[in-house]
Amino acid sequence: MFTIGGGEILEPNPKKKKRFDDKAIKELEIKEMGSSTDIIENIIEDKSKEFPTTKEIAVFTAMLEESIKNEINKLIENKKVISFSLTKDLHIIHINYFNKVKDKILEELKNFHSKYPLRAGMQKEEIRSRFLKNAKPKVAEAFIDLLIEKGYLEQKLENISINGFEIKFNDNQLKVSQEILRGFKENPYQPPRREDLESIIGEKKDEIEEVFISLLNNGDIIKLNEEVYISKEAYDLGLDKLKEHFTNKDSISIGEYRDLLNTNRKVALALLEYFDQIKITKRDKDIRILNK
Repeated sequence: MFTIGGGEILEPNPKKKKRFDDKAIKELEIKEMGSSTDIIENIIEDKSKEFPTTKEIAVFTAMLEESIKNEINKLIENKKVISFSLTKDLHIIHINYFNKVKDKILEELKNFHSKYPLRAGMQKEEIRSRFLKNAKPKVAEAFIDLLIEKGYLEQKLENISINGFEIKFNDNQLKVSQEILRGFKENPYQPPRREDLESIIGEKKDEIEEVFISLLNNGDIIKLNEEVYISKEAYDLGLDKLKEHFTNKDSISIGEYRDLLNTNRKVALALLEYFDQIKITKRDKDIRILNK
């Protein structure tokens, strides 16, 4: 609240409000009667969906940023707000908004686990884009990490699940998983195509697909690209052979790696491109060298 010429300014940067809006009236009452801490808390709660920074909150209140930070520290101590620190900015949300988003994520995951009991969870990026789209990527990441830290969620690879969720195969699903893995282990560098598994195993397509996705999410099968998948054992051995090759040589061609694994060009290239993506190797014209 500020005084100019005998009048009181309750809101330095007002937005248009509807007449008889209970929420708007409450806000103005707080600004008229409350302390600066109450005012700031109310503004943070109202703006939480935007994940405001201390600088932005200072603009809303026309207060100095340093004063805002002092008040926010009081609110953090009283567990009224939560802060997410980036390199340059401090993003603040109200605990009520945090709990609201948390409950939405948990409800969505509950439904997901019910619909897809063989999947490790939802993709982290999908949760971010659906529930935290107004937050900067690193802030959204910190939000999800906090839910994990507090014991609400678990993460495996890039999949997020409710804490304590476990994949449980029934007898037929266990049989299907064993058949899939056997097919990949028998021909580690000439693996079956995903679309051929139905004819190889002889089970329903939907059942095979759900089990396959479960093995993929669990890391038992590695996706190199949209067409090539290999077993984790084949991947590890392929990486070991690549590293061994580089102990004696400075580069490797697709043909050399193909012969090293006794595979075809398609699989050798898919592996090398995957190693490029994860920064183990880098391409130099038609060869690969170690990415040092």
